[in-house]
Amino acid sequence: MPLSQAFEGAFDAHHRLYFARVNQNSATRRYQGGTAPHLWRWDGGGREAVPLTADFPGSSRTPMLWGARVAFLSDRDGTLNLWSMDGNGKELRQHTFHKGWDIGGASISGDRVVYQLGADLRVADLAQGTDAALPIQLSTDLDQMRERWVKNPMEWIATARLSPGGDRVVLTARGQLFVAPVGVAGAPRGGQPRPGVRYRDGRFMPDGKSLLALSDESGEVEAWTLPANGVGGRTRLTTDGKVLRWTALPSPDGAWLATRDKDHELWLLNRASGRQAKVATSPQGDIEDLAWSPDGAYLAFVMAAQNSFSRIHLHQPATGETKVLTSDRFDSRAPVWSPDGKWLYYLSDRSLQSLVRAPWGNRNPEPFFDRQTKVYQVALAKGLRSPFAPADELHELKEEKKDGKAPVKVEIAWDGLEARTTDVPLPPGNYSELDTDGKRLFVLSAETTVERKRALRSLAIDSKNPQPETVLEDVKGYDLSADGKKLLAWKGNDLLVFDAGTKPDPVKSLVNLKDWAFPLDPKEEWRQMFTEAWRLHRDYFYDRGMHRLDWPALRAKYLPLVDRVTDRAELNDILFQMMGELSALHTFVRGGDARPSPDRAEVGALGAVLEPAEGGFRVARIFPSDPDLPELRAPLARPGADVAEGEVIESVNGASAAGLPDLRALLRNQAGKQVLLRIRSKAGTTRDAIVVPRPRPRRRTCATTPGSWSAGTGWSRPAPEPWATCISGPWGPRTSPSGRGTSIPWWTARA
Repeated sequence: MPLSQAFEGAFDAHHRLYFARVNQNSATRRYQGGTAPHLWRWDGGGREAVPLTADFPGSSRTPMLWGARVAFLSDRDGTLNLWSMDGNGKELRQHTFHKGWDIGGASISGDRVVYQLGADLRVADLAQGTDAALPIQLSTDLDQMRERWVKNPMEWIATARLSPGGDRVVLTARGQLFVAPVGVAGAPRGGQPRPGVRYRDGRFMPDGKSLLALSDESGEVEAWTLPANGVGGRTRLTTDGKVLRWTALPSPDGAWLATRDKDHELWLLNRASGRQAKVATSPQGDIEDLAWSPDGAYLAFVMAAQNSFSRIHLHQPATGETKVLTSDRFDSRAPVWSPDGKWLYYLSDRSLQSLVRAPWGNRNPEPFFDRQTKVYQVALAKGLRSPFAPADELHELKEEKKDGKAPVKVEIAWDGLEARTTDVPLPPGNYSELDTDGKRLFVLSAETTVERKRALRSLAIDSKNPQPETVLEDVKGYDLSADGKKLLAWKGNDLLVFDAGTKPDPVKSLVNLKDWAFPLDPKEEWRQMFTEAWRLHRDYFYDRGMHRLDWPALRAKYLPLVDRVTDRAELNDILFQMMGELSALHTFVRGGDARPSPDRAEVGALGAVLEPAEGGFRVARIFPSDPDLPELRAPLARPGADVAEGEVIESVNGASAAGLPDLRALLRNQAGKQVLLRIRSKAGTTRDAIVVPRPRPRRRTCATTPGSWSAGTGWSRPAPEPWATCISGPWGPRTSPSGRGTSIPWWTARA
């Protein structure tokens, strides 16, 4: 059918098609932009479709035949209501008069239209002029509302951190806090002390006697402390939350609490006085990489300059003064203080050696900078000699004696500080997450691959030509205990705790989590998810005025519907409706704990348009492909199959295709497997062919013009066909503005 962008339709008795054009695919209310759906009529043949609702720039959709009239949904009065018109788009009548709640979907039978409004179903009788809610009572156990057990908690871990002495690990998993012992048997303890509350970024306080976490218990994300075992009462530390907080980091003495938030602001809480003070507001992006000096006298943090290059700043809470350590010529990050307070180490991208040596060649190669990052050190006091400097005739190697009982006092000589920066003898790499125990540096090093696997590496801090060592390959992250004696490494679904400076034993270092499982109440989670989605939309929406809507009032409007939710899909529907109130595009709700069907079978694709025919399905067209990319060739066109257009597929794996409504019924669960086809040629002879259907891709498609290959011209644009895929935009490292040379795999086509 030569119609482009048609997505809803209904045929009348005269075979005329009434359809909506353009699937705007969102719940955006009061939208009147270029993708607002409108109704059209197509009379068949070669005639052009006729617009029926061109008089109104808003939405007109869901055409339903009602005798000689067409019922449809439209927001002509500001709310999506039920309307009807004659076959020419005239004689409009409004049948429902709802305010504030759009109709979500509708279906007609005779004179009656059933439709969704909020969380209810209603029935409008168009002939009688009545409209009433449809009382529904389902006798079902609603099993998706039952308490269930999370038996794979490691898949839900957001953070894992060591206690100051390395004898415990605090885990943040699915919004709950747990504390696991190290080196002894026993499942993690904890769990949420209050239902419907989400915890983030759990860590131990410096004395190890309590936990610190971010919690939304108050309705905003605030900092709270809890007992060290995760069980018991809790204390709220901050009370001024107005936007999403990401980090709460206490000073080593516990006197100060640093927090950073979505407004790109850094705040300090004086725990003794309870007063908050703003330290900085970033002009470009988020403030990151907070790090306290060992005596708590200074806070290092990373903030971008106006040119977007990240710089390391040092703030002194006692004076309120902030100074910049690094320039805006290179990205610098991950500051870490030496335990003795004499040195500050950091990462900076200053090794700019491109793997692409020249801008000439096919596809206009661009520079690719690999292993940009180096490790640098700054002597905070004057007269310090680098611990990596080898001995010479003026400097004899001496073993430095350290008094572990003497308190550390950090003193920074600001004069000439930048000139006391030197590089650490570690080759450039793809480094992140720098840390030190005073004896060695630790860093994650990523491969130059698509997978970007990371290894934990260390470098001894000494003057005897130290070489980097690999502590553990393929890790997700690591944490160093506050006393510098223990390391926690996260590898796969395992947590390993071992002595710093050693390599982990895969058995002895393992944190025992095999018996760890915890319950969750879906209804409590759904209520928390709704509130958090409302809050995050507020925090991330580009207009702080929320398009002049009363955003708290909208939360109150939709929150009662959450109590009626019975599965995650229904929660998504409520969120979809609430977000639509902002009348903004590019706002969608996807994913979540949607239960997959246990009987789902993937359908294999043959890469062809198939039409019902006598005895089976005729191959009307085989999708063409680039001959230089044989891996994209349709299964029917591969050597050995050699199926031609016009031939008929009579059976699949011995099952007859005759009389079936769709051949795909025989291709279920056949993707990637050898399939036996019985083929009848145009001459009437039959033969068998083996093909391997391709899986359907998980990508967005649209009904626009497909690419087609022909020798000499490459990709061309033939007449529109409704099965085709689309290229959504010219973005990416290998863009092709003209479309030529861009291979469109045939299996992205929509049958």
